[in-house]
Amino acid sequence: NGVFQSPTTGNPYTRCTRNSCRTRRTASQRSAASMPPPILETGPSMGSLRSTTTTTSKTASSSARRGGRPKLTYCKMPRAQAPANGFGSLAALVLLTMLAGATAGKLPSSQPTATTSISLANSGFTGTIPTEFGDLTDVTYLALNRNTLTGAIPTQIGRLSKMTNGFYLNTNKLNSVLPTEIGQLTEMTYYFQVHSNQISGELPTEVGQLSKIKGSFYAGINPFTGTLPTEIGAMTSMTTSFYLANSEFSGLIPTQIGTMSKLSYGLFLFSNDMTGALPTEIGQLSEMTSNLDLYTTKLDATLPTQIGGLVKMKKYFQFHGTSLTGQIPSQIGNLVNMETCMYLMGLDLTGTMPTEFGNMAKMFTRFDLYSNTLTGTLPTQIGNMEGFGGYMRLMANSFTGVIPTQVGRLTEMTQYLQLYSNTIKGTLPTQIGKMTELTRDMTVYNNELTGTIPTQFGQMTNMLNDFELQTNQFTGTFPTELGNLVKMTSYLYLHSSQVTGTIPTEYGNLEMSAAFYLSQTKISGAIPTELGQMNYMTNGLYLHYSSLTGQIPTELGNIPMVSNLYLQYNEISGTIPTQFGKFTNMAYSLYLSSTEIGGSIPTELGNMDSFYANAYFDTGSLTGTIPTEVGNMPFTGGFRPNSNTLTGTIPTEVGKWTGFTVSNKEARCLHQPARLV
Repeated sequence: NGVFQSPTTGNPYTRCTRNSCRTRRTASQRSAASMPPPILETGPSMGSLRSTTTTTSKTASSSARRGGRPKLTYCKMPRAQAPANGFGSLAALVLLTMLAGATAGKLPSSQPTATTSISLANSGFTGTIPTEFGDLTDVTYLALNRNTLTGAIPTQIGRLSKMTNGFYLNTNKLNSVLPTEIGQLTEMTYYFQVHSNQISGELPTEVGQLSKIKGSFYAGINPFTGTLPTEIGAMTSMTTSFYLANSEFSGLIPTQIGTMSKLSYGLFLFSNDMTGALPTEIGQLSEMTSNLDLYTTKLDATLPTQIGGLVKMKKYFQFHGTSLTGQIPSQIGNLVNMETCMYLMGLDLTGTMPTEFGNMAKMFTRFDLYSNTLTGTLPTQIGNMEGFGGYMRLMANSFTGVIPTQVGRLTEMTQYLQLYSNTIKGTLPTQIGKMTELTRDMTVYNNELTGTIPTQFGQMTNMLNDFELQTNQFTGTFPTELGNLVKMTSYLYLHSSQVTGTIPTEYGNLEMSAAFYLSQTKISGAIPTELGQMNYMTNGLYLHYSSLTGQIPTELGNIPMVSNLYLQYNEISGTIPTQFGKFTNMAYSLYLSSTEIGGSIPTELGNMDSFYANAYFDTGSLTGTIPTEVGNMPFTGGFRPNSNTLTGTIPTEVGKWTGFTVSNKEARCLHQPARLV
């Protein structure tokens, strides 16, 4: 009657017909009409295999047409446990699937010999792969990936000579070696994946017999050793990916790699120990569109000119972390379809930056040549990348000449124009002010730039952080227009130049929260009271080593979260504002050294109960006593009112400090330098 029964108990499983699959139910079960019927319900001999969701069951329709008993040919088991004694009694089962999330135990050794497809991925299986799987000679698809299988891949797997559609053993804990019998799977057409295991030893030469694979070959993220076998050159049908990354391969990359001319998605050999030169045959991979990934290997020669043969390459040209040397070939400009991730940073590249890079007009992000020894001028042709969005990093080279005005054509750039730590001369192009979409990392510091800071930079009103012009030879004054960068929150570095004039009051409009540097310049005049409007400042205000005059504005006390205030080596006079007692977040540095500040040390400084590092008050003009309240500060660094005319006694409250230096200019009371511990 089409009812499957347990071979030991006779309990009914499922009534299957050609168009339906339902389970015999009790009267109470039938009353729950809204509940979906399970696919398969087993007796005790097959363990606890009980469906909870509705799924289609395919039957042997030809048997049904002949009037015989329908055969279960498709079993899908959601969140179930595999039968302890296997599925051998289901002789006609051809497709066995267990849905993700099951807790399945060990793989059963007994399987229906008619099975053609096994999908048991991500099902919680443990233990080893039974050698009996080699008896399933009709299997065309095997997926045991994403379990916790251990042990060796059985050599009997080579008997699966009809395997064509997919071989997935990846993401387990399989160990030992990859058996040579893998080479007997000569009909394999699509995906061979054994990556993310603990398979060691050498990659067997027999993998070259998998010459019909059209999909991908993934064997990386295993501790393979030895060299890549030349036999991989026989895998000429592969169209997707060849992945041997994150292993321990050594030696040369075989020239036969060039025969994989149909590869389109990627050649992944990164994070290995391969040495020598990149084969010139690499240029034969003319169908490659992405992922030439050879980074963090030990390649130590030059980029071959044949690299220009990768004319369809769009993204992920990655050689960083290698030891490539020599010049960048001009043929790299043939990669006119490049869009993202040109990674040639951190190498030993020399010579000039090819003008042909300008042919990559489709490039829109991540163009990285930093930390090389490139020389010469920046090519004007980089302005051709008009759709470029971000991450043009050319810093830490030896570029000379001037910044081309054509950089201003990169108006779509949103972040990372990094040219710092070169030897670039000349003036900053005013055209950079047109890059109004830039939000962060406009960095040109540590160069030899001259002239004035362009007022047009005030148009870059989307800047948020990292606007760094320091350590150049700028002259003139600070543009008031920079006060328009009202979104600027952190790291505005304008220090270490020859700029004169005063601090524009407009800079108080900036919503700075971290690191505002105007130090080590020739600016003079008073500190604007408007800087007290930066009430979100947390990192620091750095105005030291300049020629500022006047008194410290009491309004600076409106920046309660500031943790660093550098005012030393100026001509500031007056007294220490009592409002400094509002610096409840002051933790690191309050520097007033070598100024003309006098008066007494305010007792309100004792409110800075987070202050533990450095308070340098060696102005030479302080008088009065050291207030006992300063003992409230948990100093571990130094409190230094050196070289003043302080009187009285050292408060006993400072005895808990780990570092304290004090001396008296006139030796009136503290006639010897004292250090309390």
